[in-house]
Amino acid sequence: MATDVCPEKGALREMGADEFIRSLPPAPAGLPVWPVAGSLDLTERCNLRCAHCYISRGESLRRCGDLNTERAGKAFRQLSDAGVLGLVLTGGEPLLHPEFARIYNLAVEHGFIVTVFTNATLVDEKVVGVLRRRPPRRVEVSMYGRTEKVYEGITRVPGSFQRFADGFRLLRAAGLPVALKYPVLRGNVCELESAKRWARGMKVPFRHDPVVAPGLDGSHTPLMHRLGAKKASALAGGAGRCGDGGCAGDGRLFTCGAGVRTFHMDSRLILYPCALWRQRGFRLLNRGPAAWPAHVARLRRMRLPEKARCAVCGVRAACPACPGLAGGKAGLSEAKLDYYCNWMGRPPGSRRARP
Repeated sequence: MATDVCPEKGALREMGADEFIRSLPPAPAGLPVWPVAGSLDLTERCNLRCAHCYISRGESLRRCGDLNTERAGKAFRQLSDAGVLGLVLTGGEPLLHPEFARIYNLAVEHGFIVTVFTNATLVDEKVVGVLRRRPPRRVEVSMYGRTEKVYEGITRVPGSFQRFADGFRLLRAAGLPVALKYPVLRGNVCELESAKRWARGMKVPFRHDPVVAPGLDGSHTPLMHRLGAKKASALAGGAGRCGDGGCAGDGRLFTCGAGVRTFHMDSRLILYPCALWRQRGFRLLNRGPAAWPAHVARLRRMRLPEKARCAVCGVRAACPACPGLAGGKAGLSEAKLDYYCNWMGRPPGSRRARP
């Protein structure tokens, strides 16, 4: 929690971490600064086998291994000194890391506002004890269905539904700040409303997301599990992300906040603008935090080919398509984007510069 002065009365009030981060003023133009928040893979291993997961199990990713705790401590010092406030511990399944407790405590000790992403199937009294001693901003729990049949149809691990339910129950009983997030897929959309009602009844924050990313190894297998574009668009409210000033005919490769508002760091401590775009990585411990802003500035100067479909699209700033989502290794300029054209209600291949 942070405090804020109410100017008309001179009184102090408390605000949550989300509100505090949103209230921060933008950095002065030209000043080399770090994003205010980022995420970190503790491991790319997971105890579930969800077919829609973008962290593919290919050989190209197995080399990453688990996060080295000693090196993580060095990275935390650098990130803290650079002014990073929020840090998401994720994976894979972060609770699989044998030194999760130590890494979590290191993150808290370095002053980060910590969020933990988990499927909750590995939550036990020991994990709860670690989190209760130094409560995180939030524990965000992935939910794949309201019933065992649907849930395990997604996770493909027998017994995982009951372990999720038990872990979630332990987190709530401990009074920890929990939230549910529901990836909406062909196999579980039938239970979305039921899951919403369940969360509402418990007064637990709930969000759903129909966007499915391709695999980091370039595989399009995860995309087989996404909803049709029109149905996904309707569930998302009919619009995608908001850009950072992108407009009709904007030819920049990145029009979101990747690298300037947020960052992602894998278990080797290599940084990227976001979790889905794993190209031109930045080795933090080798190069130091001072070199990151210039590295990102170079990335954000990258442009699409002049005649690329997205470069001349009038609704690009609101479209979910981005370099990571559009095609994995292929990149936005080379990916097949018909799905997102349909999402935005535009004929595939449309090149109009105005909606």
